[in-house]
Amino acid sequence: MDWDDPNIRGSWAIKKGVKLILYGILVLFRKTNWAPKEIMRETDDYAETMLKINDLLGIETVIGVRDSVKLAKIKTVEKMIEKGYDVRRHTHIGEPPDPNRKRLWDPPLHQTPHTWHYDIDYVAGNHVELLPGELPVWHIDRPHYLKHYIDFLYNEFKGE
Repeated sequence: MDWDDPNIRGSWAIKKGVKLILYGILVLFRKTNWAPKEIMRETDDYAETMLKINDLLGIETVIGVRDSVKLAKIKTVEKMIEKGYDVRRHTHIGEPPDPNRKRLWDPPLHQTPHTWHYDIDYVAGNHVELLPGELPVWHIDRPHYLKHYIDFLYNEFKGE
């Protein structure tokens, strides 16, 4: 590795910032037919990175995909299926702010509600105890959690 500068490059930050602001405005006004490719690829890249890490560590991955994601990211989802990953249809019954909304997987994946936002809790410092057979749910639509995902895996495998 090579670390030449203590900070990220200003030009990179400006380009990324402009793209994020543009994307945010488009989403705000529901004009999501176009967005910078870099921003649209972030979740795809995050998913691919998580899968590679899991493969290296021998982790069997279950991927829940909502219908809207499958429509928008059909090539990425098809690639996951082609590579033999366990991809399941994922549905939500009820939407935020309903605290009683449910999450389902098809074929069924029996997860208790405290696992549905495992990553959010973990990032907030609440390391939820999993019951036998439960899987920690990490959302692909939160690529900014990559460091936390790696910390979680490190702690699980190193016992720290």
